[in-house]
Amino acid sequence: VHIIFATIGVGMPLMFAIAEFLGIKKKDPKYIALAKRWSKGYTITVAVGVVTGTIIGLQLSLVWPTFMKMGGHVIALPLFMETFAFFFEAIFLSIYLYTWNRFKNQWIHFLISLPVIIGGSFSAFFITSVNSFMN
Repeated sequence: VHIIFATIGVGMPLMFAIAEFLGIKKKDPKYIALAKRWSKGYTITVAVGVVTGTIIGLQLSLVWPTFMKMGGHVIALPLFMETFAFFFEAIFLSIYLYTWNRFKNQWIHFLISLPVIIGGSFSAFFITSVNSFMN
């Protein structure tokens, strides 16, 4: 289940950022409404991804303690960096959601979506690094 939500979670920020960009550029409120709807749906995806990802982390420690003792020295840093990237993404996602229609210049709101994209991409990179070691 987690991989489905994680995959959506990597692509959605770019999609709602593009929709918002097109809405601002073309002055089309339909694109802005699309970006707003997608960002709200993305928040639900992130919430489910957090719960299922936490379960995976617990399973690593509880079900495979020998592996974690052996491989923990290698995967600890990428796991920490993934957590940092996720918090970076989550902070800017909350700012993005709560600042709709609060700026006179709409481009400022669009710029807030860029750290969400960066955080999601870095999170995917670091967790894939951990996965590549485990395989």
